[in-house]
Amino acid sequence: MARYPQVGEAFGPYEVTGVIGRGGMGVVFAARQRGLDRTVALKVLAPHLARQEDYRGRFIREAGALARLDSPHVIHVYDHGEIEGCLYLATQHVAGGDLGRLLGSHGALPTRAALTIAAQVAEALDDAHRVGIVHRDVKPSNILLRAGGSEPFSYLCDFGIAQEERAELTATGAVAGTVAYLAPERCRGEDATPATDVYALGCVLVAALTGHAPYRGSDIEVGVQHLQAPVPQLPGNDPGTAALNRLLRRALAKDPTERHASAAELRDELRHALDVTSHRDASLSVPARPVPGPAGAGPGTGPGTGTGTGTGRGTGTGLPPGGWQPPARRSRALPWVAAGLVGVVLLAATVVGALVMTRDDPTDESTGDRSSESGDPTSDPTSDPTSEPTSDEASDEASDEPAGGGAASGTTFPAAATATPASGEVVTTDAFTYQAPEGWEPYDHRSTSITSAMVATVPTRGFSHNVNTVEEAVPESTTLNQVGIGMMTSLQQLGAEDIEAHGIYALDGVDAVYQSATLLAAGDVPYRVHQFVALKDGMAHTLTFSQSVDTPEDEGAAEIGSVLATFAWR
Repeated sequence: MARYPQVGEAFGPYEVTGVIGRGGMGVVFAARQRGLDRTVALKVLAPHLARQEDYRGRFIREAGALARLDSPHVIHVYDHGEIEGCLYLATQHVAGGDLGRLLGSHGALPTRAALTIAAQVAEALDDAHRVGIVHRDVKPSNILLRAGGSEPFSYLCDFGIAQEERAELTATGAVAGTVAYLAPERCRGEDATPATDVYALGCVLVAALTGHAPYRGSDIEVGVQHLQAPVPQLPGNDPGTAALNRLLRRALAKDPTERHASAAELRDELRHALDVTSHRDASLSVPARPVPGPAGAGPGTGPGTGTGTGTGRGTGTGLPPGGWQPPARRSRALPWVAAGLVGVVLLAATVVGALVMTRDDPTDESTGDRSSESGDPTSDPTSDPTSEPTSDEASDEASDEPAGGGAASGTTFPAAATATPASGEVVTTDAFTYQAPEGWEPYDHRSTSITSAMVATVPTRGFSHNVNTVEEAVPESTTLNQVGIGMMTSLQQLGAEDIEAHGIYALDGVDAVYQSATLLAAGDVPYRVHQFVALKDGMAHTLTFSQSVDTPEDEGAAEIGSVLATFAWR
């Protein structure tokens, strides 16, 4: 029976001397290669995954991709194959650490070092792109640094999710890559291209210069910022800073056609910036937790009271000139029933629309990559990047579950476990059933997308509470992160305020994204909308609760919980 080798055991021509790191796809060992007497990083796929064709194929692609590359800045592959039912990959062992760990322990790099490393990675990417390989997960922890020397020397590693440029590979059916370094088009679910690697390297450069990724927050918040927020800029007007800011505007352009035409072109501009820059340290002038603005309102980073610190070497204050400011008043909605329904239809539609969202390209954070916290430079190259979290938000836990559904990783909505179950009318749709609160009755929604609509017959604090459900077909590759980004964008387009991404909660065993926001009904009456969207069997199922904005939080939660306590899939 296949199993991992143990420290001290022989594994083919290798003697296992230690464990470097463990990840979702296997274990990386330190080993000595007998005969050649050299130390290698020995990546061994999890035995049970070796029997699964998708993971096996991914592993073999990594070995083949690296074997075809002849680049001084791509980790060298010595050997790959299968021993006693275990797939393995023996690569160069780099003992100097990875960029993620360096940034985590020392903060921002001197500008010359940051530009040197970025130029080397750009050269590695150009070599990969020339043979048709897109990396798809360029981030600090995948950049290894050689120890010693007066100048940094870096290697790009972990092509475990790399794909042939022409290959139609779905692997896990989810968007691969780490959200903090994910290009806008990837947030929309589009295919990876060389331009997505260019964008990711631009994000890495920001992290190297400032000590943190360009955008911070939960996965959903970061995804929206990739789509809408302005490109971060360095303070200063000298020629070196101007060259760096021009480079960042191109590399991080929202529209991939406006980025550098190739990684080689980015490399050349990085080398030019090295020649002209006079900076040694820098920080970005963006808030610590940017809040994206409405999609149609221009660049958004939120109120000007935040500060971007990152390294302790400098502090940016306020917004970049011309940054979006919240509108003076919220946009008018339709009368309360129509407003609720229109909001539901639009929000549900963005579950699909998130994949084909229009590109908002301004004219012109999660914290730094934490995947490197586990140890050595090759500490976690076996991790499955499609499930790697970048924040502590609950939404990260199941962010890449494809639309087919699966075992829930979210927790039950707290009030659903404590509230008295609703005892009103039983509502049944093709997909699920639930009970409305006592005294609520159906209303005519006049929409083919809405599968049920219940409203309270007695207003609460001047507003009739209601619940609507919607069912929409979505591509099988749709993920909860994409759903959350679409929900937040649509709420912004409706003029919503106080948008909150609460995370992932389980609806009768199926994960659902939960967000809330404040909208206006007729007569400028504010109301609070609470929306849950679950992916199941290729469909997006949406439950939207609308309540008076004056409803106490515990009372509103109890009302929602009473309905969710009765919810069951059919």
